[in-house]
Amino acid sequence: MLEETLAELIPFLFLPAEARAALASGAQIVRHEAGELVITQGDTEDRRVFVVLEGSVEALDDRRSNCLLYTSDA
Repeated sequence: MLEETLAELIPFLFLPAEARAALASGAQIVRHEAGELVITQGDTEDRRVFVVLEGSVEALDDRRSNCLLYTSDA
């Protein structure tokens, strides 16, 4: 399922099928509660890539009183 989803999303759709399969096989599907902090701005040690499969996500700028930078619905 995840491999097919990646094949429909930029930038993953440009990868060879073998590369998408490798990404999908190493991926973890994680559920988060509404309002839960997933990643902190400026965390340079976190090398994960997030793909929202269901629900929505907001990106906030904590340097500007949590100014909304981005919102997206899956």
